[in-house]
Parts: sequence; structure tokens; C-alpha cells
Amino acid sequence: MDYHRYTINQLSRLTGTSKHLLYDWVRRGLLVPTQISGNRKKFSIEAFLEAERLALEEVQKKELDRFLSSPRPNERIPESFFDSLLNLNKAPLKATHHNGNANKGVTSHRMSHKIKENL
Repeated sequence: MDYHRYTINQLSRLTGTSKHLLYDWVRRGLLVPTQISGNRKKFSIEAFLEAERLALEEVQKKELDRFLSSPRPNERIPESFFDSLLNLNKAPLKATHHNGNANKGVTSHRMSHKIKENL
């Protein structure tokens, strides 16, 4: 068992982990200080490994929860949806005509900014 105690910066250099991530683990309660001397918290390698294990479990649980939806009571598609589909098939779509002038000229959404300035 290793009895060395490390500060966040030392632990960061030793393990190659970002010190911001280590501070985040401390804030969330995953990385617990092994020794507090004055105002300086010190951590052991065992505490680091335990925090890493807990963080991985937390991430895996979030991923699993993302893919598993909450149980819903027998959801069905409402009948009105199917009725609207049947009514859509009965009434064909009508094409709109603009007095025979369809597709002549330039519509406002296709005008370049220079043409709009001249108008």
C-alpha cells in the first residue's frame, strides 16, 4: 500500500489527468481527500483510482439511461391520425396557377440584393 499523499497538481502530473477534471471530481464528491494539512488537501493514489472507477460508472449509467426510455403505458397512435391520412387520399392536391404567368419573372426570395436596391 502506497502511503504517499499528493496535492491536486502533483496528482495531475503523476497520473497525466487534467487538474480541472480532478477539481471537478472533488467538487462532485468522487475524489475524497485522504489528508488535510492546514488549508491543503492531499489525496492518495487509491483515492484517485476509486474516483476514476466511480466516474466511469457514472458515465456508463448516463449512457444506459440515454438509450433506455422510461416505461410508458401502451402508447398508441391516435385514430385521428389515420383518419387524416384517409381524407388526404380522397381529396387530391390542387396545383395553384397564377393566371398563366407561373415561373415568369423573378420572385422576391430569389432576387439578388442589387436588384432589390434598384426597385
